[in-house]
Formats: sequence, structure tokens, C-alpha cells
Amino acid sequence: MNSIKSHTYLIGYAKKDDERVRVYMKPTAKNIANFIMKNDIASIIITDEMDLPVVTAECGLIYTCRDRDFLINELQPAIIPIQTGEKPVGEIEEFDINAVCNEFD
Repeated sequence: MNSIKSHTYLIGYAKKDDERVRVYMKPTAKNIANFIMKNDIASIIITDEMDLPVVTAECGLIYTCRDRDFLINELQPAIIPIQTGEKPVGEIEEFDINAVCNEFD
């Protein structure tokens, strides 16, 4: 199993009613926490480049994370202050997927 941080990018999917959001992001705990909390009333799946689930969340709560060390040491410390209101939800550092796609043109 690879560490979440070893990926080039992650893809965040959020689904609320008929609204769907997709964001390509850099693989950091801060980005994952901010994506989950920006979409805190949605169902969330965050995948790696191969579209394999990395993190799932519902209503701002993490359900699964395939990298336990990352969850305990990085993701929980990043998301708990946002969940408790100690910190505001921050910006997500997006990954420019078009730059990668253009390399093959």
C-alpha cells in the first residue's frame, strides 16, 4: 500500500442530491480536510490516479481511509480543528490536470 502523499494527485468527488463536484487536488491532509468540510453535507469519495478509493466521508465525518498512519498522524490533526470550529475551512490547492494531459499532445 502506498502512502496517500506518494500520489501525484487525488480526485475528490462530492455528491449532494443532484449536485456533483469533482476536484483534482494535491495529496495533502490539509486539502483532504478542506474538501471534506467544504462539502460537509455531501457524500464524499476521494480517489487516487487509478480511481481507487483513498478516503470516504459523509456529512463531514471520515468513514474510511486506506492509510491508517496518514489518518492518525496527518488527516485527523488537519480536520478536527475545522470540525470543532477552531479553524475556518481553507482553500483547496488544486492540481492542474490539464498540464498533465497536455504533456501527451
